[in-house]
Parts: sequence; structure tokens; C-alpha cells
Amino acid sequence: MIIKNIKMENFRSHRNTSINFNKGITSIIGQNGSGKSSIFQAMNFALFAPRGNNFRIENLMQQGSASFSVELEFEMMGNTYLVKRKRFQNKTDDKLYVNGKLNAESASEINKKMEEILEIDNSVFSNAIYIKQGEIANLIQMTPRDRKEVIGKLLGIEKYEKASEKMNIVKKSYEEMLFKLEGELIQEPEILENLEKLKNEVSESEILKEEILKKYENLEKLKLEKNSELIQMEEKFAENNHLKENLKDVISEIKNIHLEIQNFKNSLSLVVEESKTLSENEENYKKYLELELNIKELNNKLISHKSDYESYNKLKTIEESLIKELNNLEESLKDNKKNPDELKENLKENDEKILILDKIKEKIKELEFIEKQIYEIKIHKKTVETLFDSVKIYDDSIKTFEELKSKKNSYENLLKEKFDLEKKLQNETEEKTKLISELTDLKKIEEKINLENKFKEKYEDLSEKIDKLNEIVLKKESKISETKNSKAELEKTKDSCHVCRSKISEEKKQELLEKYNSEIENEKLSTESLKKQLEIILNKKEQIKVKLNEIDSFKLKYGELKEKKNYSLKVEESIIETTGKLNELAEKISEYSSLNDEISLIENKLKDLENDYKNYNYSSQFLTKNDESEFLNKKLELSKIIGDYDSSKIENEKKSLENLKDELKNIIYNLEREINLKTELKNIQNDISSKIGIVECYVKWEAEKSDFENKLSECKENYEKYMESLAVLKNYSKTYSVEINNLNEFLNQKIAEKQQFCEKLLETRLKIEKNIQTVNYNPELHENAKRLYENILNEFNDILRTLERITSELKLKNENIIYLNKKIQNLANKKEERKKIEEFKEYLDKIKREIFSKDGFQKYLREKYIPLIQRHTNQIFQEFELPYSHIQLKDDYSLIVDGLPVETLSGGEQIAVSLALRLGISKAVCNNIECIILDEPTAYLDEDRRKNLLNIFKNIKTINQMAIITHHQELEQIADNIVKVRKIGENSKVSLE
Repeated sequence: MIIKNIKMENFRSHRNTSINFNKGITSIIGQNGSGKSSIFQAMNFALFAPRGNNFRIENLMQQGSASFSVELEFEMMGNTYLVKRKRFQNKTDDKLYVNGKLNAESASEINKKMEEILEIDNSVFSNAIYIKQGEIANLIQMTPRDRKEVIGKLLGIEKYEKASEKMNIVKKSYEEMLFKLEGELIQEPEILENLEKLKNEVSESEILKEEILKKYENLEKLKLEKNSELIQMEEKFAENNHLKENLKDVISEIKNIHLEIQNFKNSLSLVVEESKTLSENEENYKKYLELELNIKELNNKLISHKSDYESYNKLKTIEESLIKELNNLEESLKDNKKNPDELKENLKENDEKILILDKIKEKIKELEFIEKQIYEIKIHKKTVETLFDSVKIYDDSIKTFEELKSKKNSYENLLKEKFDLEKKLQNETEEKTKLISELTDLKKIEEKINLENKFKEKYEDLSEKIDKLNEIVLKKESKISETKNSKAELEKTKDSCHVCRSKISEEKKQELLEKYNSEIENEKLSTESLKKQLEIILNKKEQIKVKLNEIDSFKLKYGELKEKKNYSLKVEESIIETTGKLNELAEKISEYSSLNDEISLIENKLKDLENDYKNYNYSSQFLTKNDESEFLNKKLELSKIIGDYDSSKIENEKKSLENLKDELKNIIYNLEREINLKTELKNIQNDISSKIGIVECYVKWEAEKSDFENKLSECKENYEKYMESLAVLKNYSKTYSVEINNLNEFLNQKIAEKQQFCEKLLETRLKIEKNIQTVNYNPELHENAKRLYENILNEFNDILRTLERITSELKLKNENIIYLNKKIQNLANKKEERKKIEEFKEYLDKIKREIFSKDGFQKYLREKYIPLIQRHTNQIFQEFELPYSHIQLKDDYSLIVDGLPVETLSGGEQIAVSLALRLGISKAVCNNIECIILDEPTAYLDEDRRKNLLNIFKNIKTINQMAIITHHQELEQIADNIVKVRKIGENSKVSLE
């Protein structure tokens, strides 16, 4: 298989990635976590869509995506294959194309086709084509025993070991089944005994049941006789009660009829009385209604003309108010002889005089401001003359301060540089201290790693001892089993030998049995002793394995610590360099020692002169903005306009004019108001004249209404009596559904009907009393009959319950007999089942011994694969151009190179042997292998071994395509194609070089 291209969308960290692969070496380079290994996980998914936690959809799909897809294109045997796998949360979409044509569409069908095309399954792909991180280095470093285990896993032999272990579990389950069956079969004698006992009990119960049945039949006849007598008594009792109830109902009805007659008589009396009241008050009732009607008509008239009446009253009030106001105005204007127009002209002249005074007042304010400005100009002239020398000194000091400030900036830059260097020195010193602390373990780790070979030798020795002890234990257990079988066969025989079938005496037989027992006991003791020894050795081996694992774990740390040691040397060099720079800076900084004093002196001087400088500048600016001659000319001009006026004179004159203005305004207003009021009064008087007729009628209607209301009050009592009587009669009319005029006749008729009905009920009462005497019911005789029947019934029920109990017991016992018979049949089936299980258990032992044991098919596979691995390993090893010709993989899985143990070779040569062996295993598993994927093959290797491994990769010719996943940049040197993977945010980005 030659891989051509892979495309990934939303697969793990690959949002949208496409990579083309060519023959030769392709180095896939990127930092840890950048998404390198995900590329080959995608290849594995495309080929076989395996299951498991690593291949769960939620683990493969990018977060926030609805689906992901992988497309893989490869060539094999002249054909081009394209596999497309797409996954949604609840759906799959898979396709396989062969030479551009659709070949399969379901996941299961594509998986099957892939195994047929590649002639390997997912397990072989994972072990043969995909070589995991650390596998190359580990194959050399591990013990022969561990190497045997790892190669067994790669070859798939471990599944036979697992099968053997599973057969033990199956065998154990069948032994448990046998044990369970034996436990169930023990019950058989007890079940047979219980069955016989039940049968006897059933016979006794049948006899007892016959006796009780006879008793039951006699009692049933007697019960029927007494029941008939009791029924007759019950019938008399029921008839007597019925008659008494009827009598009670008739008596009650007679009482109710008497009550109804009395009610009708009362109602008749009340109707007669209320009818009389009605006729006595009828005349006043009619008069009341007539008065009510008159009042209503007058009310309507009053309401319709009320607004006119109210309007008239309102106008009269306004008329009075206007007349009063006109009288007041005429009184106030009696001294005025001018008309409004003349007064308005006087007011205008007065306003003009006020305006002139306001302008003069403004000019006075302006003159005051100019005089103030002239005074300030004189003050500022004096200030400029006084402070001229101080300002010159201030300007010189400013220049000096700027020069010192520039120097201070240079000084601060030097201090900052010094601070940065001191911080750097502090960090480097802390880093050095930290590294020294971390490197304290380096020497201890070196010592532990040096002990590795010693521990490996011990581990091998203990493994051999364990194998030997296990073999001895197995032989002894086998011997114990054989001796037990011989003993069992001897016990079964009576007078002949179980081996040679010759006759033996009972004494000889007992002697042989004792001998067998003695042998079994001795072998057991010996086996127990060996197992204890084995346990001690296993514990020791486990302790050494823990130490070896600890050494393996130290190797990675050792490499890291070596790198840290080199880094610590660089840190020390940097510390020396930084210290030198700090010394140079200290000399430069010392040149600025008096700078702060100089700056402080100048700052104080400037502070002292600052107010003088500000005052001088302010005065200079003021004099520049304000011209003294211009202000003097303006002052002369204003003095001419103002003349002899001052502020107080203007205010007095203005006040007199304002008072005069107010008086004129008031007179004008009153004159105009007088004219308006006269016009308004005339209009109101016209309105009053138009409404006078309506108002007179309104007053007349009010008087009539008051007269009617007084008369109505006089008739009200008679009206209310009439209405009350009428209401009572209407109520009776409604109650009896009869017209008021017919109430007397109706009530008299009802009284007569009820009296007639009452006489009939009295006759019925006499008849019922006569029938009660005829029935002749006796309560004592009834009670005696009831008691006698209850006693017979109780005895009958007791017999019936006994009969039911015996019948139920018989049914239960018969059911138990059926159940026990079934159980006996079931036990017979279980005996048959026991026989089959024993036979199958023997068959399982045979299969395990002959096929799945280490000396069975596993041994055959190892013997078959070792020469094959060795042949492929040596073919690849020849391409490495090393001064060795042959690698031998021995039966104990130790490695010999040209007669020398592999441990005696240099580090680089060991890596070459390990790589050849790993590739040889791959070719043995998959003979037509063209492509190999190596995940971090240089992991855990030092620099020299990495370089050696790179040179070896260049020389491999038997494999057409190699893909190497790595984070080491030096693998670019040997690559025909370079793929760089980097992580940007959450997404992996791929670039080809």
C-alpha cells in the first residue's frame, strides 16, 4: 500500500487539511499537541473505522461542528483506492471507490473490503504498519523475557494466551455448575421420603372428608325447614310494620289537613280586613295621585326656565357692581380737565426725558471705567521698571535648568538600564539556583542507570528459576492426580489389581491404598514447599521489575537533566556578562553624582523669582493691550457730554419723572375704563328688560308648587295605608294565583274541600287499625325462630368451613405430590446433564492442553515466526551498511549480532539492530508491506543515537514509503518530503515544503 493523499474536515484539531504523500521519506514535523498524530489516527479511521474510546465520535469531532469527514487515497497492486468516511451525531456516510468507480457504500461492507484488499485487519495495521513511540529503543533495552512478550503481542500470539486464560474461566464455570448440580442431587432421598409421607396424608384426609360430608347433608335439611318457618315470621313482621307505617302516615296527613284549614281561615280573615281598609282610603289615594301629577307638570316648567331665572339674577348683580364702579371713577376724575389724547402726548414727552437721563448715566459709568484704567496703567508702568532685572536673571536660570534636565534624562536612562540588568541578573541567579537544586538528582540517576545490567541479569536468573519451579510443580500436581486416579480405581475393584487385573488379597489392597495415600501426602507437602519458594522468587522478581521500570522512567528524566545541565552553563556565562555590564554602568552613573543638587539649587532659584516673572509678564501684556493717550482723549470727550450731572442728580430727576409717568398712566386708564363701563352697563340693562316677563312667571309657578306640596303632605297617610293593604291583597293574589276580587270566594271553597278530605282520612285510619289486629304478629315467637335458625346456621357454617379446609389441604397436598414428581424427573435430567458436563470438561482440558497451552499452538507459531522475523530483519540490516553481517534472534529471545550479545554494541549500532528487528517483525506479519508509519522514533534517544538513526533511515531500500512523525527539526535533513504542522488557536495548520 502506497498512500497518495489524505483530507480531513473537522477531525480533531484539523478544520480543513489536505496532505499529498509521495514515495520515499516524509517527515511530519511539529510541536507536541500540534495535531501530527491525528493525521495517522485519521488514516486508521479511514481504513478500518475502528471502535473504542479513542475513536468515539465526540472525541474525533471538532467542538461546535455537526459532522466530520476523512478521505484517504492509496495505491496497491496497480489499483487506486479512495475511501470516504463521514460521521454525523446519528448518521454515517461511507463510500469506497476503486479506480474512480463506486465499489461499496456501507461501513461494514467497506471494512470487509479493506481487510480483503490489504490482507490485514486493524490489529495488524496497528502493530505492523504503525510503529508507536518508543518501540524501537525499547526492543533493545528490555529483557529477553519482556521482548518475547512484546513480540508475541505484535505477532498476535497473546490472543492464544488470552484464549487459554478464558478457557480456564469457562472450565471454572462448568466446575461451578457441576458443584451446583451435586448439591441439587443430594436432595433426592429427602424428596422421595416427603412424597411417600404426602400420599399417606392424602388417604387419611379423603376418609375424614366422607364423614363430614354426611353430617353436612343432615344439617342442610334441618336448616331449610327452620328457614321456611323464619320466612313466614318475617313476612308477618313486614306486613305488620307496613300497616303501622300507613297508619302513621294517615295520622300525620290528618294533622296537616287541620293546619291547612286553619291557615285558609286566617288568610280569609286578613283579606276581609284589608279589603275594608282599601275602600276607606280610596278617595284620598286618588286625590294624592292628582296632586303628584300637578307638581310634576310645574316642576318641568321650572326646570325648563331655571337657566333664564338664574341668568336674570346674575345680570342684576353685575348691574349693581357696574353702577358702583362708575360712581367711584366719576369721583376720582372730577379734577381732571384734559382729554386722553392730551394726556398721552404728555406721557411721551416724559419718556423722552427719562431716556436722555439714562444715556447720561451710561456715560458717567464709562468715564469711571476709563479713570480706573488710567490709574492701572500707571501702576503697571512702575511694576515693569522695578522687575526688569529679576526677569533677566529668571530667563538665564531657565536655560541652565533645561540643560540640567537633558542631563537628568540621560541619567535616568542609565538607571533604567541598570535596573533591567539587575533584574536579569536576579532572574538568572534564581534560575541557576533552581537548576542546581534540580541537578542534585543527576548523579543519583546516573548511578541507578548504571545498575540496569546487573538487575537485568538477576531478573533473567529469577525468570529461569520460576520456569523450572513451575515445571516441577506441574509435574508433581500431575503425579498427584495420577496417584489419586489409581487409588480411586483400586478402591472400586474387589479382588483384582486395577493395573494388571491379577488377583490380590484385601490386605494387599489396603497396603497399596496406604502407599498411594503416603505418596499423595508427600507430593502435596513437596508441592506446597515448592509453591512457597516460587512465591518468594516471584516477589523478588517483581521487586527487580519495579526497579527496572523505575530505571526506565529515570531515562527520560536523565535526558532532560542533561539538557538542563547544558542550559545551566549558558546561564552562568550570561551571569558573568551581565555583571560586567553592571560594573561599566556604575562608573558612568558616578559622573552624575552632583546633578540632583544642581537641579535642586536652580529649582529653588526659579521658585523664588517665579512671582516676579509672572507679575512682570502680566504688566507688560497689560501695557501692550491698553494705550494711555487713547484713554485720556476719551475722558475729555465724556466730560463735555456729562456736564454738571452726577449720579445722584440723575437719580432724583429720573424718580420725579417716573412718578409723573405713573400718574398720567393711571388717569388715562380711568378715563378709558369709564367709557367701557358705560357701554357695558347699557348692554346689561337691555338684557334685564328682555327677561323680566319670564322671571315673573317663574316666581308664580314656584308659589303654586309650594301650595300643591302642602296638600300632598295632608293626603300622604291615607295614600300609604291604601298602598299597604293593596300590597297584602296582591301578595295573596299571587300566592293563590287568583284575582283580588275573587279571593273571598276562593278561600271559602278551599276550606270546604279540606274538611271533606279530612273526613275520608278518618275512615281510612279505622280500616288500618282493624287490619293490624287481623295479622296477629307476635314478636317473642319471631325472636325464638330467629335464634334457633342462627344456631343451626352457625353449626352448618362450621361444618362447611371444615370441609373447605380439608378440600383445600387435599388440593395443596396433591399439588405438592405433582411438584415433587416433577422435581424427581428434573433431578433425573440433572443427572444426565452432570454426565454431559463432565464429558465436556474433559474435552476442554484436552483442547487447552493440545492447542492453547504454551507447548501447543503458541509454541508452533513462535517456531514458525522466529526464522521468518530473522530473515526479514537481516535483509533490512544489510541495507544499513554496518560492519556486521548477521542478527540472530534466539529461542529465549535474546539478540546476538555476529556472535556477540547486542548489549556489547555501541548505542548507534544497537538502535540500528532494534530498527531492523522492528521492521523485520512488520514484514513477517505483513509480507507485502510497502509503507511504514513511525511515531516519534527518536524519542528517548540522545543526540548521537538520533544522528545514527537518521543515517540508517537513508539506507532503507526495501520499504518504498516511510512517514515519520517527529518534533525534532534534524529529520528535515533526510526527508524527501517535509510536512510542517503547527497549532493556531484551536486549529492545526499544515504546510508542505
